[in-house]
Amino acid sequence: MSRKADRVPFRDNATAVTGKPRPRRGTFFFCLAAVVPLLGMTEQLASGERQILFFRDYFFGLLWMTGLMPLSMAFNDPRRLLKAGAVLLVVALVVSLWRARRFNAEWWVSGTLTGMLWLPVVLLAWLGYAFWFLFAACDPPLGAVGGLLLLAGYFLTRRRTGWWRRHVWLWPAFVGPLAFLALNLADHYRAEPVPQTRLSPTAAYEAQRRSGTDYIADAAAGKVLIGQDGDYRPVPGTSGTQTMLLSGSGDFFTNYWRQGAQTLVRLTADGTETIDLPGCEKPLGIDLDEERGYLLVACETSCTIHRLDLNSGRLGKPLPAPCYTYYLKLDHQRQRAYAAGYLIQPVVIAFDPATMTVVSEHPAGFINAGLEIDEAAGRVFVADIGAANILVFDSDLRLLGRIAAGVGPRDLAIDAKRGVLLAGNYFSGTVAVIDLQSLRVVRRLRIGRSGLFRRLRGVSVGDNGSWLIADRSGVWRVDPADRR
Repeated sequence: MSRKADRVPFRDNATAVTGKPRPRRGTFFFCLAAVVPLLGMTEQLASGERQILFFRDYFFGLLWMTGLMPLSMAFNDPRRLLKAGAVLLVVALVVSLWRARRFNAEWWVSGTLTGMLWLPVVLLAWLGYAFWFLFAACDPPLGAVGGLLLLAGYFLTRRRTGWWRRHVWLWPAFVGPLAFLALNLADHYRAEPVPQTRLSPTAAYEAQRRSGTDYIADAAAGKVLIGQDGDYRPVPGTSGTQTMLLSGSGDFFTNYWRQGAQTLVRLTADGTETIDLPGCEKPLGIDLDEERGYLLVACETSCTIHRLDLNSGRLGKPLPAPCYTYYLKLDHQRQRAYAAGYLIQPVVIAFDPATMTVVSEHPAGFINAGLEIDEAAGRVFVADIGAANILVFDSDLRLLGRIAAGVGPRDLAIDAKRGVLLAGNYFSGTVAVIDLQSLRVVRRLRIGRSGLFRRLRGVSVGDNGSWLIADRSGVWRVDPADRR
């Protein structure tokens, strides 16, 4: 008997027994796998957060969620994988019991779970867990390679086995990285190459050795770039949670990577100065008011923000804040501070630094990865790397609009002289130049060496008017007036 004849009864057995066509298993199992996002849903609902998202946000959220979460759970935290398996087991049991009453119940379950995929709260829970694997899946694009291997396996074995028909639900796990690669290609190569000068390291500060981190300084502009990246040359030091451009005389960076760290390091012209923060373990977001003599610092372990008096060295009353508050900024003109939660609680809060009380708060998207304040216009910009846009708020955190900045907007900086906002796209290695009046992208710059996934990590405006931008290959100075 031919192979074709062998395959015919496979679909007809269910029809012969029940009189109804056998439903496709692929749809059911794919939707069953979608139950896993509900693991993070409880926390979001309990906190009462309401997310107002547009269709574009849904698209990116669903794309990344389905593409990266299954692998993220396996590689990032195996315990979540076990919990997910337990949930799927319970759901499968419930569905089996239901099928005893209604044979086509799986279609009802599939439709319900598919609808749940579009709940913003589920997307937020999913993306919080998915994001860390995004670095591995797309830099280099291992997910895309995996997708190509899957395609090759399919074409080589599709005529020999029914495995592909029974496991269609695996396909979406590779759709996300492949589509993400295409988005990066489009964003990277539509940007204009600009003349740029690579800067050489001119200063290094001794603080802590950690996985090849170093400090790259632009002596002319008086700025110091701190880079956390294994591709940099191994120079003793720590970069904290992200690459930042710091003033060599008065700013701070955090010893985040030292477990149990309760200190900050202040960079001065003479070297470094250590500041103790008793009770604040793993300091994250930091901002300084030199005129009034205090420092605001967010603490990861306690999910609080503290005010540190620089004269007495005392920490003030803690303010409950979103967990993972990497981004903290002061509006010196209005004496108001803003903090953005990164993963678990993606919200932005505005608070009074004098009384340490919350003035207002607003949901801020999927994954907040940058915060900048336009003090002249009273606006707050939040880079949402998950939805590939920048959210614009007024000083009271009323949402004014969104800007499509590119793939992976992360670091923000305002060039007040030219009236533009610089948005560095982490994944595509481009910088979007946004006009502050129209809130539209007027230029897209390609930074660093050619190629994708440059991991752009720092954007700043130098004292001489140049733009300083860092990626995994180094630090680059761009003259905004040079359009050769």
